[in-house]
Amino acid sequence: MGQQSSSRLQGDHYQHLYSWYLILDLLDQPQDIDCIWLEHPDAGAADDVTVHPKNPSIQTSRYYQVKWHVDQRSGYSIASLIDSSERSTSLLTKLWQSWNVLRRSGTSEIWLVSNWSASSDDPLGFLIESHGYRLKQDFLMASDRSELGQWREVWKNHLGANGDTFADFYGSLRLRLGFASITDLNEMIDQKMRAVGLKVGDTARAVVIDQVRQWIEEGGTNKKITLSILQEVLDRYELWATPEEEKSIVIALHTWAVRKYDRQPDYELDWSNYFDHETRRIPEPSVWNNTLVPALRDLEKIIREKTDVRLVRLRGSLCLSAAFAFGHIFSTAAGYRIEVQHHDQLWSSDAEPENRWQIDVKEEPGDEDATDALIIVSITDDANTQVSQYARQQRMRFTRTLSITPQGGAHDLSVSGPQHAISLARLIRRELRRVASNYSPEVIHLFYLGPRSLAVFIGQKLNACGTIQLYEFQNPGYTPTCTLR
Repeated sequence: MGQQSSSRLQGDHYQHLYSWYLILDLLDQPQDIDCIWLEHPDAGAADDVTVHPKNPSIQTSRYYQVKWHVDQRSGYSIASLIDSSERSTSLLTKLWQSWNVLRRSGTSEIWLVSNWSASSDDPLGFLIESHGYRLKQDFLMASDRSELGQWREVWKNHLGANGDTFADFYGSLRLRLGFASITDLNEMIDQKMRAVGLKVGDTARAVVIDQVRQWIEEGGTNKKITLSILQEVLDRYELWATPEEEKSIVIALHTWAVRKYDRQPDYELDWSNYFDHETRRIPEPSVWNNTLVPALRDLEKIIREKTDVRLVRLRGSLCLSAAFAFGHIFSTAAGYRIEVQHHDQLWSSDAEPENRWQIDVKEEPGDEDATDALIIVSITDDANTQVSQYARQQRMRFTRTLSITPQGGAHDLSVSGPQHAISLARLIRRELRRVASNYSPEVIHLFYLGPRSLAVFIGQKLNACGTIQLYEFQNPGYTPTCTLR
């Protein structure tokens, strides 16, 4: 009973967080939103939060069901959506019933948002478009004898729907699966609040989530949120941030060389004696794990105990492993935002991600009795050939191998800016977590070829990804560096 209560409370909290995440869109004038309802009285199962445009003839109302799962033991599949073994009504039927009621008032989008992903061995993931989360027409167009065609008929029979009506319902569905954890959603809310000039952090979030809960408890039209209502709440609780410049800490970390930068550092770590760029000499793993990484942890502890400032401006000629380690220790989960130099630009980890950027993932099975997994991230060039050669030479065996590239391939201009980098970091973290959850490897061996700015941002998001072994390119070959846990 206690476990059920805890799960329910987490689910409610997740729903309230997501509701506030959408409510903030009222402040974004180009979205032209008229109001947002919490637990809409007429929306059936898709009532958790609903978004209504000012001009329904141009934009479509969105009705959301938000599902939270306490762990990643499973995922959604074509079959699980119509499974009614643990409930009297299947999830798909509930969404179908909502759509049938709502279509009397015009077109609508029916959204399922969940931290559970589509199962990797099921066709459902193939059907979800990365941009917009609508479902592909392949399901409707497949021949009756094909696997997709047979499942289509099963769905239609399960719902008791004819062909045209089913096609309309199918076209209204949006499945945003593998969405953020609670920690990730907190981070996304902070980014959104900061972007519109609001205070951020645990205290500000607690205030607004309490307000969401209060709106729901008051019921009736109190659950209908307009821009004027939102602005009154923001004013009442003094949630607008002051316009003065945010305080920051400058940290210089030197590996390949010691250089001067645009800001005088508040803290400086000089590791250059351990490195030689010409010979590609780098520290042994024991030095990384027993000296260098602990020095970073000690520095983070000093900063954490000395000040509440969490904006870090990172400078230095970092090798990639140092970039990963720095991001991992000054993590997003610990509340840090990092500004890092990328060529002649400054990129920040609080850039807003966008759905239009995606990754290509190629997954291959390996040895069933192997205990580790291999992930190759190729951003600026293809690292697969040299990594595979190194792994063979070292007689490394893996239960799974993933090759990750940005959509459009690996090349020098494959990361267009900070928003693109943050989007890629989130997607790569998602794959790391999926591998850690689905295959439980003892170690994930991570090989990365890309800009150090992105390495920092990925490092910031490596919580809950298991044990990760990093490597540095030696031209030729690789050498192991630090282990992140």
